[in-house]
Amino acid sequence: EAADMDSIVSAIVLALACQYGALDKALPGVSSEYVAVPVLSIPHEDFALRQDAVYLMEQLSLTSEMLVFIPSLPDGALAKLAGESRLKVALTDHNKLAGDLKFLSPAVVAVVDHHEDTGVYSKVPYYNVVPTCGSACTLVAQLVTQLSNDALSSSAEVKALLGAAILLDTEALKGSKTSDLDVSVAASLGLVTEGTLDVTEHGAQQHKALFEKRISIAALSSAQRLRKDYKQWTHPAMTYGIATVPGSLREWTETHVDIEEVLADVAETKRLGLLLVMLTSKD
Repeated sequence: EAADMDSIVSAIVLALACQYGALDKALPGVSSEYVAVPVLSIPHEDFALRQDAVYLMEQLSLTSEMLVFIPSLPDGALAKLAGESRLKVALTDHNKLAGDLKFLSPAVVAVVDHHEDTGVYSKVPYYNVVPTCGSACTLVAQLVTQLSNDALSSSAEVKALLGAAILLDTEALKGSKTSDLDVSVAASLGLVTEGTLDVTEHGAQQHKALFEKRISIAALSSAQRLRKDYKQWTHPAMTYGIATVPGSLREWTETHVDIEEVLADVAETKRLGLLLVMLTSKD
């Protein structure tokens, strides 16, 4: 739902890998019979809020036009394809579909994720959920390596995409969720100084630039800040949402006078029983 860098890159590279047959053994015929495309559940206009992803893709001469945004599709398009057995779904960076997408559950055939394992789709043909891993892109990179396809594994764009996402999600391999697998994959991508566990100077500079882009929200309105990293859950008692905003409450209140109004509007529009806002700041 948040469609952060890890989600976006893992979707792009997994789609490419599927076209090269990455899941052929687990899903006989699927890769050759279907066109694999990276799909995000956010509106196209919200992609611009992911400044880290925008920056990285611009560096690689890639655009958001290569992505499919579910809200931009005609009403009922996915349901129609699924109903006709013409749609297969691979989940990356999450292992349980959000409430409004649960109708796609019968079409799920693969899961690649590093979050807590809900086990909802654990019986699908390809299921690789490793909660101890720091990045979904680490697991996708493994798939690319196992594919042994030089055109894909040696692609400078693919390596740059995966490396950037891994560094950002693992805090340059220094975050608490960083695993040995993350370090090993980062090293295979040329991001670790030989003979050490330290990120290369280039990797450190790239991580710094991407992190600064990720937390840059000065130009965003209150509504955009809430949409930038938002997730929603439905329980029998209520539907609740959590928005993570990279910044301090002091800065937000000093520069925006509409916070209470916007919070109320979001809660009403999404019919939430509870709206939580997490602020990440070192102030």
